[in-house]
Amino acid sequence: MKLFLFFLCLYPVFLFAELSILLSPDTWDLGTISDTKVHRQTLKIKNLLSYPVKLTHAITSCSCNAIMELPPLLNPGEEKEFFVTLNPAGKMGRYLWEMNLYTDSKDIPMLTLPIRAYVLKDTLVSENPLHIKPFFKGDAWEKKFWIASRHKPDFQIFSAECNIPGFIIETTKSPVEGFYGVEQGYTLRLSCEPGIAPGSKKGEILVKTDLVGQEMVSIPVFAYVNGYIQTIPAYLAFGMMNPGKSYRKVFRVSHNQIQQAFQIKEIKCSIPEVQTKLKVLIENHFYEIEVTWAISQDMIHGEQRGYLELITDVAKEPVIKLPLQGIVFGKQ
Repeated sequence: MKLFLFFLCLYPVFLFAELSILLSPDTWDLGTISDTKVHRQTLKIKNLLSYPVKLTHAITSCSCNAIMELPPLLNPGEEKEFFVTLNPAGKMGRYLWEMNLYTDSKDIPMLTLPIRAYVLKDTLVSENPLHIKPFFKGDAWEKKFWIASRHKPDFQIFSAECNIPGFIIETTKSPVEGFYGVEQGYTLRLSCEPGIAPGSKKGEILVKTDLVGQEMVSIPVFAYVNGYIQTIPAYLAFGMMNPGKSYRKVFRVSHNQIQQAFQIKEIKCSIPEVQTKLKVLIENHFYEIEVTWAISQDMIHGEQRGYLELITDVAKEPVIKLPLQGIVFGKQ
């Protein structure tokens, strides 16, 4: 019995000896926080080894974390302080980050500080700007986000519009998710028409409100629409063109899903002087189209714009439009 009590008394000593470099606190738990405040925590580190230890560097799992005033050297028995900061701007939701401190000790080469937080938005828009994942023309999708104001929870949205052709924005007064100190606001849903033209999309959503100083809220939008049929290049620029001469460009056409067969049934052009010639490179899969633009002597000078129409047998993309542009020197 006495022997048992003796070892029981020594157990904390053995346990303490295993923790040869002490980090306190050993976890930084911030609880629920807003995304607009930078947080700072003081940490203590103590060397219980019998030899000096250098703290060589630190690596964090997120750029929102940073270490300040990390002591370069700890002598045996020495304790020093340093600081850790967290800037959760742009974050929303529950997070677990790690900050790893590296030493020159073979016994304790690394110490890990877990950082926990539940981040809520304290800004007007839950996501700004909006980045839409690339999608295929005709695919159904929806991007949902929220607008809420902690300073005026009962604010009104009078209108919301998206200036990207083919994009649709809808607003509904509703409970909101992920906001700090507010539970009511508006849900906004962004989608697009099935027939939207392929290509890169860039614009903004304009929201008209009764918030003082924020009567018009601008939310940038970035998206990319994949067509089932792709042309390389996607735009034919002929540059400067002189009357009495012909100019030639070549582009290629293929299916975005290489294994899918398709046919080009017809080619039309909005400019009468433009002629086209279709060449099959790989039957039912890969085509080359030669475009010749003949500039007449009496053509009016200035910029000329038009487009080619490729008529295909692809049900989801029966018509592909390829823009043409050139500048003609000629009569005033």
